Amino acid sequence: MAHYWGIQSAQEILDRVLQKIPQDNTRATEFQLYRNWAEYVGTDIAAHSAPVELEGHTLLIEVDHPAWLQKLQLHSSAIIRQVNKKSPSFALKALRLHLT
Repeated sequence: MAHYWGIQSAQEILDRVLQKIPQDNTRATEFQLYRNWAEYVGTDIAAHSAPVELEGHTLLIEVDHPAWLQKLQLHSSAIIRQVNKKSPSFALKALRLHLT
């Protein structure tokens, strides 16, 4: 959407660029995971956690409170399944949780 004077937000430009990247591009898919974390895990968990890095088949996630860290540990299998369902190219096998 063009704004006054033809200025666009960074978000609008980034969305257009990402639409042009082939879907098999792992880095673009990884960025989508970071950007849309709530779509993968739900808004409650996303409010207390954030994916930080994908190392091989392990996703590093920062968590803001010990109780939420425990909740993510309990739901780790479901999170892995959901990530793999939305982004099969990751072939995610494990989560590494880190308290911030």
